[in-house]
Amino acid sequence: MSGGQARACAVEVDGLVVATPGGRTLLGPVDLHVAAGERVAVLGVSGAGKSLLAAALTDTLPADLVRSGSVRTGTSRVALVQQDTAAALNPLVRVGAQVGRPLRRTVRDRATRARRTEALLARAGLEDPSTVARRYPGELSGGQRQRACLALALACGSPVIVADEATSALDVVTEAAVLTVLAELPATLALVTHDLAAARRTCDRAVVVDAGRVVEDAPLATLLAAPRHPAARELVRHHRLLEDAW
Repeated sequence: MSGGQARACAVEVDGLVVATPGGRTLLGPVDLHVAAGERVAVLGVSGAGKSLLAAALTDTLPADLVRSGSVRTGTSRVALVQQDTAAALNPLVRVGAQVGRPLRRTVRDRATRARRTEALLARAGLEDPSTVARRYPGELSGGQRQRACLALALACGSPVIVADEATSALDVVTEAAVLTVLAELPATLALVTHDLAAARRTCDRAVVVDAGRVVEDAPLATLLAAPRHPAARELVRHHRLLEDAW
């Protein structure tokens, strides 16, 4: 907050429940409010439900699941950075064409669009963006594809970005570069991760998900210093063990 004024709400989730057609609850009920410009880490172990929450926020839930409750955003578009680059990128379309497609809404000139596409690829940390733009996803390394996915999210121009385990498959150097870009984004960020080290680099608030429920919601510094829920304590314990190993 600044100047004593409350920031507008960028994401409002009220009573969200995601269930199977047979009625088995997979997620929820979840209440979550994220202020504009806030950076929130959605934390939890594999299977906790955090990726389902990311899918609900970005309207990408599997068609066979049933959603109730409400998810409201201050924008018509929420950009998603996926962990699975194979699903996010079309293998038959050059990278530059995919990143440039969202720009067509506002940039009519093809040459200008190509320059902006290369600028986005460079901003995402890709060296020689003009060469990368001409390549197909299969010609790139995993780290390069993940950065291309980040460039694609940036091209959407959304003030809200959800990054779902976007660094978990990257090497240490590439992960650091991607996290630096995420930390500098002028946007509301929801970083979905099991990695507290990544959360510390990018976020100031933590939401812990366990067994489909939000079990803790606190400033990240508070969570690290005094986690309350057993799931949060286990995340912090694991984080400290990794720190000690380094």
